[in-house]
Amino acid sequence: MDIRLAGPDDIPALLELRQRMYSDETIDEHLLHLHREINNHRMGDYPADVFIAVEEGRMLGFIEVGFRSRAEGCDPNESVGFIETWYVVPERQGNGVGHKLVSAAENWARAHGRREMASIVWQHAERSQRAHEAMGYSMVDRFVNYRKAL
Repeated sequence: MDIRLAGPDDIPALLELRQRMYSDETIDEHLLHLHREINNHRMGDYPADVFIAVEEGRMLGFIEVGFRSRAEGCDPNESVGFIETWYVVPERQGNGVGHKLVSAAENWARAHGRREMASIVWQHAERSQRAHEAMGYSMVDRFVNYRKAL
């Protein structure tokens, strides 16, 4: 299995995996997001990249990594590496694919001078929580987000 940065030729396979994960987004929304990250290496004002896991020509998973100006439980004076999205095909979950993707993201953040890495997991996503904990991440807090349109 190879872990590498995604390139423009990987967008069709990434699109398929992102649609599995985020079925509420349109194809155009997925494509805009992927083109911005892969071609411009940006997420908003910060650098971003996508790493993919490929074996025998098949994409097994991906991780989108970038920076955040702050994250719960991290030094408030420094931006941090941030796992934006992380997905492994169900039949390969629990086989080390995710661990290798996260390691690539952490190395990327270190290479960009970051000293901390953070991630957010949905409260109901217990398997994802266990995966984070197995790789040395610790839960910082649980909270509910609210919004109001103005």
